[in-house]
Amino acid sequence: MEEDGPSADAIAIHREVTLGQDRFADIVVTVQGRAPYAIEVKVGHGEADLVAKLARKYGPNPSRPDLACVVVLIRRDDFPSWNATAARIRAAMDPLIELIAWDIGGLAAKVERYFAVATPSLEGQALLEARRAIDRAKWLQVYGDNDADSPLMSTLLWHFGPWTLDPLQRDHGLGPADVLRPSTYHDVCVLMGDLSGFSGYVRDTVDERVVRDALTSFYSNARFAIHAVGGMVYQFIGDSVVGLFGLPIGRPGDADRALPCARRLGEMGRNVTLGWQERINRVQKTRGAHVGLTIGDLTLVPHRPFSQTHVGFVGDSLKMAARQLDRAGPGEIRVGNTLFRHLSAEHREGFTNEAPIEARNVGSVLTWRRPL
Repeated sequence: MEEDGPSADAIAIHREVTLGQDRFADIVVTVQGRAPYAIEVKVGHGEADLVAKLARKYGPNPSRPDLACVVVLIRRDDFPSWNATAARIRAAMDPLIELIAWDIGGLAAKVERYFAVATPSLEGQALLEARRAIDRAKWLQVYGDNDADSPLMSTLLWHFGPWTLDPLQRDHGLGPADVLRPSTYHDVCVLMGDLSGFSGYVRDTVDERVVRDALTSFYSNARFAIHAVGGMVYQFIGDSVVGLFGLPIGRPGDADRALPCARRLGEMGRNVTLGWQERINRVQKTRGAHVGLTIGDLTLVPHRPFSQTHVGFVGDSLKMAARQLDRAGPGEIRVGNTLFRHLSAEHREGFTNEAPIEARNVGSVLTWRRPL
């Protein structure tokens, strides 16, 4: 952005993006008017493993989206003859995709330059210090020095991305204390998604670190996906994520933004479960994630008087999203009828009307289904 001048709105960043045939890019960056590029974080990989992984993802593949280049983050000291290694990688990759190498030490220098935190590396404790500095930079980008020491910084940056907070401040004049005020909010889209077959994976996993790694990957990437399209991360419950769209101010197209986010959760869930399967013995029958989506009124309630750092929501749409989620099969999304009517004609494509859901204390509820 600094060197080339595009605005933040012109840039889209996604994690765990499918390349077809159960292959996923770590990160894909798209800038309007340009071909996207991928970033692969491969610090700690040996040469044979690095060549094999990049060849599998970026070798000739007609189903893969067009990419201008692949940026590979490595530790250059691990490759004394990097030019020879790069030649082997290029020979295995699609010749139309450029290969660029970033050294993690050079990236640490860039972090120091842009975010004013001196760090000898981007690993271990130093990485946590870099993350704190980057979060502070995000906060200052939105609110400037006047609210630099706000106690709400960590809360709001957890729930919202900076590019969601920025227009709330710029276009609506909402300061940090105005974003999560106790009130009833109307026409909020509720998204619930979780990993398909989670109980089976946990049951057949001996090493508890594998469970933690899989969940952390899903949590982190799901949060990023919700932030990327302007949503609010409400909470994680077990292996489920709850995202809200239309808070604190609704915008036209909130439902349309929630639907692509659901598809992204499907991609992430498939990548997580495929990776999990590689680390356990017993074959699992299901892959991916499933999602429920509804719309309705939600009331924000502080968890203690006057608190804006610990809050909860109540509303029937939360319960209905959970019922839709329960009925969605692996790799599917179920949406309520009211939510379906909020979708544009383009986003309604692919849905089929299913038998009503029987919801306790509610009755029969109309539902629509489509593959993620």
